[in-house]
Amino acid sequence: MAIHARINDEKQLLHRLIAGDPAAFEQFFHAYKKTTYHFVLRLTGSDAVAEELTHDVFLKIWDTREQLDPDRSAGGYLHTLARNHVFNHFREQARRERLTGEAARQLPVSTDEDPLVGQEYEQLTRDALALLPPKRREVFERCRFEEKSYEEVATEFGITRDAVKDHMVKAGKLLRAVLRRHLDVTLLLAFLFR
Repeated sequence: MAIHARINDEKQLLHRLIAGDPAAFEQFFHAYKKTTYHFVLRLTGSDAVAEELTHDVFLKIWDTREQLDPDRSAGGYLHTLARNHVFNHFREQARRERLTGEAARQLPVSTDEDPLVGQEYEQLTRDALALLPPKRREVFERCRFEEKSYEEVATEFGITRDAVKDHMVKAGKLLRAVLRRHLDVTLLLAFLFR
């Protein structure tokens, strides 16, 4: 009986969501965000990327809510949507990396390696920053580039100092991972074009 009631509750929630009820969407989000996030995290291995992709999945749910089928399991639908979104993310990432590799092969030979390495590093940093969720990127830029304190940024964004620290830690992990992955390319370019 409890399972039947839960299925009916889910159907009612989906009907309200399909009708465009923001409260139903918020309830849906809170009911499924944790399991969706953990599923995406298992596939990506990155907190920052998992957070961003999970956010994107729920935006997609809202944007395409009229197409939802209330007779279909919401959990199953979310699982499929999240998996496809992660695979699309990996395909796009591979495409970007392929384009970066092609562009690197077409770089003109330079006798002054320091500007090349600096430009490559700056571009990699910009690319890595673009992978961050918008708020995390803004927090990171305020602290790192504008040299504001965590307290100043917390006040500016209306969040706690600990939230700023969390944004900085997660942003730093992603940036280090991206830069570390591309470091070999940068060193190779510096060697080839010196």
